[in-house]
Amino acid sequence: MVRVLIVEDSAEDLAIYKKILNQSDSVIITYAFSGEEALDLIDHNKFDIFFLDIDLPGMDGFELARKIRQNPQYILSYIIFVTGYSENQLDVFKEFHCYDYLVKPFSIDDFQSKLQLFLEQVARETNMKKSADIKTKMVLFSTSNGDCLINANDIIFAETYRNNCLLHTDKDVYRLVGVSLKDVIDQINDEYFIRCHKSFAVNIQKIAFIRQINYRLRQISFENNDKIVDLSNMFYETIMSKYQELSEHREVGELS
Repeated sequence: MVRVLIVEDSAEDLAIYKKILNQSDSVIITYAFSGEEALDLIDHNKFDIFFLDIDLPGMDGFELARKIRQNPQYILSYIIFVTGYSENQLDVFKEFHCYDYLVKPFSIDDFQSKLQLFLEQVARETNMKKSADIKTKMVLFSTSNGDCLINANDIIFAETYRNNCLLHTDKDVYRLVGVSLKDVIDQINDEYFIRCHKSFAVNIQKIAFIRQINYRLRQISFENNDKIVDLSNMFYETIMSKYQELSEHREVGELS
């Protein structure tokens, strides 16, 4: 499913959008009537394609585009300007890395062809990302039940346990024999699997959210898992830097 945000204050143009998009099963459509309303929606939702009217009340479409581009996850997202300008006046759009434009008045066919082009592009990029995600790295560990090959993509976190380590994955927990936490980190050898506490190391790709407990301690929760691990101040900046890097890679790197 592709999410599209249309920012438009013209009732006539909105009627064209709604006539087409209400007939489509492939998109979730959201409307905003001003730049300020659009920014509030962007703060709480993830969009794939933006149609921005230039002549908005208050904040115009150019300023809105500038603010969208300031968000790391939207550096290369698809922005299509809707304008009354003729083609020879559109050089200014390059400043905002505009992918295309619609000139008013536009027909249903004009809009539909633009939309379809970008729906197909988003679908191709989604398929490319899925293909990249299924690449696996198998790591051999000595566990209490013998040697075991574990898919590194399934690892959530590791923790010290007496003189051993426990390795938590999406499906199982393995007791690793005679290894330190540093040994586990070195063996997994992945830039996104790093220490977050003297007793824990986490796969940043599995983090759901981080909650502050007090001035010295935070806790990490994971997607589809009810376990919680500690994040100490010593490792906080490193974790957040890597988490931000991962977010930018997911949202931008696949489009470059």
